[in-house]
This record gives sequence, C-alpha cells and structure tokens, in this order.
Amino acid sequence: MPSASLNPSAPTDLLPFCTSFIPIAARLPRRLNRTRICVSQGVRVRDAVASLTRLGGCGSRSFGSFGGNSGTNGARLEVWARMMRRVVIIGPGASGKSTLALQLGEITGLPVVELDQVFWRPGLVHTPRDEWVAVQQRLVEKNEWILDGDLGPYDAVEVRLRAADTVLFLDFSLVRCAWRAARRSRERLDFWLWLLRYRRRGRPFLLEAIGDNAGKAECHVLRNPAAVRRFVANAIRNIA
Repeated sequence: MPSASLNPSAPTDLLPFCTSFIPIAARLPRRLNRTRICVSQGVRVRDAVASLTRLGGCGSRSFGSFGGNSGTNGARLEVWARMMRRVVIIGPGASGKSTLALQLGEITGLPVVELDQVFWRPGLVHTPRDEWVAVQQRLVEKNEWILDGDLGPYDAVEVRLRAADTVLFLDFSLVRCAWRAARRSRERLDFWLWLLRYRRRGRPFLLEAIGDNAGKAECHVLRNPAAVRRFVANAIRNIA
C-alpha cells in the first residue's frame, strides 16, 4: 500500500490514531498466538491452515509443505535454498517485505522488483486490474526474480503465486506492524484502514490464494522477526 510520504496532500498526523488503537490490539485473543508454534516447527502447511481456520476463519486449502529449522525439514530447506529462483514475498504493511527482499537479493543474486514502484502511478493512482495482470505476466516470464509487495484489494496476487517456486508470507501481528509503521513515516488513512482490516480480510484471502495458486511452491510462514532472521541465516548458510 502507498505511503503518505509520497503524497504531500494526503492526510497526515495519524500517529495519535495509531497509538490509540495499539492498547486495544494488545488485548486481542491470545489463542491466536498458539498457531505460531505449529508454523515454526515445520509441520504440514495444511495442518497449520486447519488450526488457523479453527481460530480465525480462513480457507482450508492444502498448501503443500514448508521447511523447518532442523532434521528432515532442514535438509529439505538446504535443497530448496539452492533451487530458489522465483520468489514472492507478501504480508501486511510494515512487516519488512522490502527489507527481506533486498537481503535475499544480495544473498542469491536474484533481481528484486518492489511492486509498489511498478503498481502506483503518479499521484498514487492505482493500475487497473487488467493492466496489472498483464504487467505481472511480463515480470514472471523471466527465469529469476524476487517480487516484493502486497497491494491489498487492488492486487491480482494469483498471477505471481502461480509462477513462484518460493512464497514467503510475513504473518506479523497487527501491533508489531502498526508500531513499525508509526515509527517509519506518516502513513495515509487508507493505509491504516487496510492494516486494521488485514487479519480479518486480507490474511484469509492470501492464505486461500496461496492454497489455490501456489501448489508447486515451497511456502514459508514467518510469524516474527526472529523467524525471518533464522530464514535468512539458513539461506546464507545453504547458498553461500
């Protein structure tokens, strides 16, 4: 989603708004945190999705499996890391998608495309959906890439998911993303609305889209910065 810093006429000074909802978000049901354990331990993604469905209501499609940090999953991660060529990174605003993309680009040598820079036209006008589909089709025709971005309700994420061999979903909490966003810049009102609605709307849609369109990809759900650091460390160790 766009940042207000790109548009001087956009609504600003939303920091008080942000800080007012953080205490409310902190009291969200703690039962959601239990799903972090099953994801971080490298279980089948279909089992993780089943847990997420019971706790939060999302699609129950099978994703395939993803690598863990040890044992058989660790061996699978090593093989996957050396074959990683077409990477999609998605997740809520301020989860660190662009930072992770740049890190992986340096490690792997793969070209990085920040989709925000391609999608948004001058004046923060969005690209119409049919044109956006065509643009993505041209991008994924290449043999190697890292595509970083989540365009929310404007997106056609299925195009790049179908072409990916690796999907990284930064499934960070509302509180963490809101805190990061408040610190980095003054965001537009539509950004905050998108972020607030993400877990109820955007997240279930993305999980279902991954299940429907990324059946051949290696899918990793990274729930916090520590999981991202472990993932990057594994990539460095197995690719270098």
